[in-house]
Amino acid sequence: MTTLSTNYSNDLPEIVMIAGDKQDFSYSFFTSACALIDVTTGSCTVVIFRYGDPSHAILTLTGSPVGDPINVFTAVLPSACSLDLSGAYQQQPKVTYDSGDIYSPSQGKIYVYPTPSS
Repeated sequence: MTTLSTNYSNDLPEIVMIAGDKQDFSYSFFTSACALIDVTTGSCTVVIFRYGDPSHAILTLTGSPVGDPINVFTAVLPSACSLDLSGAYQQQPKVTYDSGDIYSPSQGKIYVYPTPSS
């Protein structure tokens, strides 16, 4: 297994949401030379974990390549899956290929505020 271009910086835009909200994700993958990376031939996921604790995934979302362009995939965090979340998290998109190669170029912060009491 090879990990390709892994970058653990928080270079994705921050997301701020309220527990119980649905969140749509969209990721574009490029090489360091700005060439498109074909995500349509891999398994796309988004791993969400508590901020600073990447070894304990809270959620793993399945992504769907959009097809055109070939370097973009989307994923959805359903509202039911965010109900019990509160605090700082990180998102990490990954593409895993049949060869075992993993492309995980970035991370980003997600801040989830508890649902306001009525």
